Amino acid sequence: MAHVQPENFEPEVRHLFGDLRLKHTWEKAYSHFFVGWLIACIFDGDTYFKVLDPSKWSDWKYELRFLTLEALAAHPEFKSLTSNSYSYLVSTNQEELARGLLELAREAIERQQQYSTDSTVVMPRTESQSDQGA
Repeated sequence: MAHVQPENFEPEVRHLFGDLRLKHTWEKAYSHFFVGWLIACIFDGDTYFKVLDPSKWSDWKYELRFLTLEALAAHPEFKSLTSNSYSYLVSTNQEELARGLLELAREAIERQQQYSTDSTVVMPRTESQSDQGA
């Protein structure tokens, strides 16, 4: 689902997320590329909320639910796509499809308040951040 050529995939992941030996690097990369794919492919509110409903995810995807939500919230098209999707669901009387995402957001807020006062948004590293580490 990534928009990266196979020979450039690992260098791209290393550039954006760091050490390829760490499991968390791959978790962040999966969440980032999944959200990119999701936003590029979603056509209506039904699909948007069905794909994002954590209750329908396999165990390993469910464990990445917070990273996925954070990657989604950091995406520049998140606000517009989410607003349009909610409007679509309300206009077609299908509000129940949004429950999974709303529950995930509530759980993420509670978790963040419980464990940290800092933001946990996962952002890919930029060129300037990469140069500073070198």
